[in-house]
Amino acid sequence: IDPSTLTPENLRLYNKMKSDVLASKEERKYILDQQPINQNLGLQTAIPIVLTQLPLTTEEEVQAYLSRITQFKRLMEECATFIEEQIKIGSLMTADLYDKSIQQCNEFVAIDPLENTLYLYLNDQLSTISTLDATKKQAYLDECVAIITDQIYPSYKTLVASLEKAKAATTITSGLWQ
Repeated sequence: IDPSTLTPENLRLYNKMKSDVLASKEERKYILDQQPINQNLGLQTAIPIVLTQLPLTTEEEVQAYLSRITQFKRLMEECATFIEEQIKIGSLMTADLYDKSIQQCNEFVAIDPLENTLYLYLNDQLSTISTLDATKKQAYLDECVAIITDQIYPSYKTLVASLEKAKAATTITSGLWQ
């Protein structure tokens, strides 16, 4: 694109987009310095919260919800891999922050699946969908329990193992993290 041919408004938008692309390229260099799993609303706590904010008013939305919660396994495995890469380059938090994140994960998986917020939310939402009979609702609840038990909890345990490795590798005792 020849910027000299653009209108003033389009030139402003062009320059903004160009700036965003350049900034994004620069930020990529530091991607491993991000801490997506952390004590302050890291993904391990944020994702369950976000998922329980989605309205479930139709059977299709219930199916989409169940599909979304099956993605925990992939997401937590990606986070575990990310942490392994951080260990390699030494981009780590302090041990106490790892402890807090590990505690959050362990508390989440210690909950009986029938008391898990993801299950309770689905149960509440299903009670408002009059087009589903009791058998269908129970089948969705059973599927949710299976996902929590067989996929979500094991994925959090995998994440905890990576966090424990990172904690063992860290030598950081103070700084911005405190």
